[in-house]
Amino acid sequence: RERERPTLLLFFETAGEATSMLLLDEIFRGGCVDAQHQHIVVQLMALCPEDVSKVRFGKLTPFCIQFLRDIKTFFGLTMKIVADPDTKTTLLSGIGSGYVNMSRRMQ
Repeated sequence: RERERPTLLLFFETAGEATSMLLLDEIFRGGCVDAQHQHIVVQLMALCPEDVSKVRFGKLTPFCIQFLRDIKTFFGLTMKIVADPDTKTTLLSGIGSGYVNMSRRMQ
């Protein structure tokens, strides 16, 4: 058991270092949402009430760009995309579709 302990500690140290580097990379990119969850915020913006929504992202991921195309295809919604060269971020704004869950029970 004593021999396994240094290897296990080395694994945790390596995992912690890799995690901290990923966190610093996301902070460097800027924005309010990390790259892995951009599409979820876009989905919420598309399904929200018919009101203007704005969010600031870092660099848009290819998956998020394709998801924006899918939102345009399925919902007919377009988002305004403005790049901010000073902060190297992207501002996304758009009007929601006003989706209402009709199967939800009224109280």
